[in-house]
Amino acid sequence: MSDELRRHIRQELEKATFKIIIENEMVGTGFFISHDGYFLTACHCVTDMRLGGDTKFFLTLEFFNGGRLEDEVFFDEAKSNLKLDLAVIKSNYNPKACLPLGRITKDHIESEITALGYPAGNKEGRGLGFYKGTIPRFIENNRQQFETSLAIQGAGQSGGPVYHYGTHRVVGLVQEQYNPNVMSSAGLALRFDSLFEQWHELKAMNDEAAETWDRQIRPFIKKDQPEAKCGRILPKLCNREDQTIKFWHFFTNTAKECPQRPHFYFIHGNSGSGHESFIIRMTEENIKKYAEDKWQKEKSSVCRVEVHWPDTGDIETRKISLKWGPFLKFNKGFAEPECSLSDLQGLCDKHQFVAICYNMDVSKWKKTDEDLLRWYMEEYWAGFECSSDIPRFLIFFNLIYPQSSVFSFMQRIKKIFGCHCFSKECVHELAENTADTCPCMPEIELKPLSLKDLEHWFEEYRQCVKENNPRVIKSIFKRCKTAEAIEKELEKLIEFHNRE
Repeated sequence: MSDELRRHIRQELEKATFKIIIENEMVGTGFFISHDGYFLTACHCVTDMRLGGDTKFFLTLEFFNGGRLEDEVFFDEAKSNLKLDLAVIKSNYNPKACLPLGRITKDHIESEITALGYPAGNKEGRGLGFYKGTIPRFIENNRQQFETSLAIQGAGQSGGPVYHYGTHRVVGLVQEQYNPNVMSSAGLALRFDSLFEQWHELKAMNDEAAETWDRQIRPFIKKDQPEAKCGRILPKLCNREDQTIKFWHFFTNTAKECPQRPHFYFIHGNSGSGHESFIIRMTEENIKKYAEDKWQKEKSSVCRVEVHWPDTGDIETRKISLKWGPFLKFNKGFAEPECSLSDLQGLCDKHQFVAICYNMDVSKWKKTDEDLLRWYMEEYWAGFECSSDIPRFLIFFNLIYPQSSVFSFMQRIKKIFGCHCFSKECVHELAENTADTCPCMPEIELKPLSLKDLEHWFEEYRQCVKENNPRVIKSIFKRCKTAEAIEKELEKLIEFHNRE
C-alpha cells in the first residue's frame, strides 16, 4: 500500500474520531458512523452519566484539530448493548465525515490494522494517536471480540475505531488492554456482528457510509494498483441470460415510452441467490451504458441505494417510514414532515437514474405488507412524473424466499387455516392495476446458479485469473452452496489478481 493511500486514509479517519470529555474530564474515544450524528463508544466511558438511568446528558467532543463541540446527546438503549460494553449515542451534530463498519472472519488473522484513540489523553499535549498492529487470533467460542497486537495502548483509547486495511472498513471498537503480566502489548476489540443483528436499519445506513468512503479512497487505490490486463473484473456472476434479456427489453422500451415515470421491478429468488448481484450488474453495466449513450459518459450518473422496508408498527406509521426512507438516504438523515416526490427529485437531480432497493422476507409476509405495497404503488407513486428528464426512478423489490422446504409446508398450513400469505398473483395484479401510471415488471425469477454459469465466468476472464482449471472451478462450486458464497470466493481471486 502506497504512502499516499495511507496518508489519505489517516486524514479521513481523524476527521470522524474524537475525544469524549464529561465535566472537564477526558473519559474515552468515540467515532461517527452516520451523517445524522450516530456515534459509537464503549459503555464504560459514559457509565457515570447513566447512574440514574438518564438517557440524555451533556458531554463535549474534542476533535483532532482542537475544535470542541458541547452537545446534549441521547444514549440509545435499544441499540446499545451494556453486556458487550457497546454504546450507541445520537448527537445533534451532523458530521461531514463518518466511518463504515465491517465484519471480519478467521481469514483475516495476521492482517494489518490501525487502532485510533487518546491513550493518556488526559495529559496535556496528547493528541489523537494511530497505533498499527495485527489481528493475531480470535478467541475460541467468542463471536463478540478479537485480539489485537500492538494496536491498543491504554486507558483513554477505549471506544476508538479499529481500521482494517484489507477490507477498508472499521472492524472493531477498542475495549481494553491486557494486563502486561498476562500478555504484553495486546488487547481486546469488539466485533460488530451483534450490532448488525440487533439494529436492522444499520445495514442500509452503513452501506451509504461505505459508498461514500469507497468513493473517497478509490482514486488512491487505482494509483496503488496496476490495471487489470483485460479491463474491469466483476465478481458478480449473474450469467442469467434469460433474465437479463427480459429486463433489458422491458427497461429500454419503458424508458423510451415513459421517460419520466418510475419503473417497478420484482426480483424473486431463494435466500443467497444474488438479488443484489443482479441489481448491481443491471445498474453498473447495462443502465450505466444506456445513460452514457444518452447523456455522454462524463455527464451520466447512476445511483443505487438500499432502503429499509418498514416491518413494524401500524399501517399509517409504516407509510410514513416508507415515504421518508429515500429522503433519509439523500438528505443526510433528515426528512421534512410533508416531503413530496418532487422534493425527492430535487435531491437526486445530479443523477440520471436512481435505483431504490427494498429487501422483503417472504416468510414474514403479512396482510399489512400487501396493503402497504398497494398504497405505495397505486397511490403514492401513481401518476408521478418527473418535471424534467432526470432523474428517472427505478424501484426494485427483492422478494427473498427461504431455502428450506419447511417454508412451502408452512404456506400450505397458513392457507388451510385462512391465514394471509404471500402470493405472486398479488404482484401480477398490482402490475396490471398500475400499468398506465407506473410500469411494472412483476416477475424476474433468479434460478440457482449452475456449474456452467461459473465456468462461463472463468472463461470470460481466463487471461486474468490464473486459477481456471476445471478442478478448481468444480471445487468452488461444490463447497459454496449459494451464489453469494461463490461470489465471495471470486472476490478473493480478484484480490489476488490485483496483487500480482
